[in-house]
Amino acid sequence: MLEKDMENLIARYPEEFFPNSGFELIGQQINLDNRHVDIEFRDKYDRTIFIEVKKGVLSRDAAGQILEYYGLFKGEKKDITIELILCANSIPHERKEFLERAGIECKAIGISKFEEVAQKYSYKFIEKSPPVSERANYIAKNDSYFGPKLYMPDNLRGRSIYKKVIPTVCNLKNMLESLKKNDGSFSLLKKWEQRSFKAYLIDQIKGEILNSKKEDWKYIIREHILSGDPRDFGASCIDIYLVAFVSGTLSPGKNQFFQFIKDKGISQKINAAQAIWQVGKGDGVFLNILKDDGTIEDFKFIEKWIKG
Repeated sequence: MLEKDMENLIARYPEEFFPNSGFELIGQQINLDNRHVDIEFRDKYDRTIFIEVKKGVLSRDAAGQILEYYGLFKGEKKDITIELILCANSIPHERKEFLERAGIECKAIGISKFEEVAQKYSYKFIEKSPPVSERANYIAKNDSYFGPKLYMPDNLRGRSIYKKVIPTVCNLKNMLESLKKNDGSFSLLKKWEQRSFKAYLIDQIKGEILNSKKEDWKYIIREHILSGDPRDFGASCIDIYLVAFVSGTLSPGKNQFFQFIKDKGISQKINAAQAIWQVGKGDGVFLNILKDDGTIEDFKFIEKWIKG
């Protein structure tokens, strides 16, 4: 699901997200003095309502930008009443307080709600990437290209994909569930869960995880990965990129992956290759980065991860 899909669903079916609001759609992508507003509504009190939509977890930068825009709108449109509502899949408590103190309403809407509304009205989601039949036109396997401008290096901003990539087998999703169950206690996690916890540097975002809905965890983790230095993350996290790298530069599939692990001297043991594949692919699928066959689901995420 793209951010544009979220915008479209709110614009078309506002009552599903804002019951009894009486919102009447004025337009989408409204240009106001070289700034764009995602959605403009008129409510039942004849007020102008601007909606800003952000996919995933609301970042610090996005919160600051929204506050700046709101100040500019209020300053330039003194003759009309303007209200701004921010919609995101997950909004950390401190950012919600920061924006609401400035008069900006914040509304967290999980992906499941958007999917429910889409199903109800038979909304067709926008394609995220070319169909498999067309993707061959964009992948030059010998040159490690994924997409017309994306080069996949075997060194992720200083983090080698050949060293320290053998994980302890542990499912990221299960580790997070265990962490929540144990009220954030690291010591109560099982040994293999503790290693996953450390590999993803969960201590840096533990508060957000514990204070958010389960369905939003993946968005918190994704933002966390992109905002961090790949050299700081452990094997479990880097294995996601390793699986994507092999499927993109060689070919998809477990057998090809196992052969790559052996040929590159990462390990000669089949159990080690199985652990890397199982953790990298499994966590990648959970985070909506990879598909079930190990190929890339979210090209934009991989591009951001590479470029930083």
